[in-house]
Amino acid sequence: METEDRFTPARADCPHPERWHSPDPDSTEVEVSALAASFVRALRPDLVIETGTAFGQTAGLIGEVLREGDYGGRMISFEVDGRRVTASRLRLKGLPVEVVQRPSLEGLATLKNAQVGFAWLDSLFDLRIPELRLVAPLMTPGGIIGIHDCGEPGHTKYGKFSEKVSAEAGRLGLRRISLPTPRGVTFLQKW
Repeated sequence: METEDRFTPARADCPHPERWHSPDPDSTEVEVSALAASFVRALRPDLVIETGTAFGQTAGLIGEVLREGDYGGRMISFEVDGRRVTASRLRLKGLPVEVVQRPSLEGLATLKNAQVGFAWLDSLFDLRIPELRLVAPLMTPGGIIGIHDCGEPGHTKYGKFSEKVSAEAGRLGLRRISLPTPRGVTFLQKW
């Protein structure tokens, strides 16, 4: 496991990226994946949604929490890359996680009456705002949406993207908190 400073340089809002770890430049920092799983542990949602499964790191941690909770919670994760779907399904075998090989926007559109307690958006940048628009109406009261690679506007690695997420969260009436992790992470809450 590499330290995150190999992939992300230090900056004012995150001066020590070496304190985080990631297996590659595309995967979520392990500590941030664990934080997402902690939200699931605290919220005990019936349904968790993820976009951008990649190699199943975050889905695996969330799936373990759902299995340990033993209350019937489940997760649906959307990924388009067939190689990653195959690898993730193997990694997640035995967990209450369904990896669906389908574009996220198509998959989310099929969940019209779903009641989502936690959503993790980590697909391609240009898809995340449309995903947010689709998933926000599905969230239960108090539900949380996590968005990776998104920090406080003006103080993060992906500034323009963070500005767009902040603006859209405001339009959707979602509360927002951003954490100064190496790549940034924002959590939105619906009330």
